[in-house]
Amino acid sequence: MTLPKTTKYIPTIMELLSDGKIHTRKDIIEYCIKEHKIKNEDFLVLKKDGKTPLVYNRIEWAYTYLYQVELIDRVSQAHYRINSKGIEAFKNGAENIYENYIK
Repeated sequence: MTLPKTTKYIPTIMELLSDGKIHTRKDIIEYCIKEHKIKNEDFLVLKKDGKTPLVYNRIEWAYTYLYQVELIDRVSQAHYRINSKGIEAFKNGAENIYENYIK
């Protein structure tokens, strides 16, 4: 299986956070893995450093981008919540967030 690109995780993360609750980094990663049906063998694909599974790296970049464009807030270390700007972006189409806010 080809791993989803970073941009494919953005709508998934926004879907999880759209409940308005605080979610941990672990919650976000586990949700993305489940929703994208990432299999055990996919964790064997590593970054160039040879240590970090590429899937973790891509998910982490996705929520980092969302934080950088201020669609989600980091309420404490590794704890995130959607904000009003993020809710509006989600309502306007989670699939369009990369094109409309990040690119």
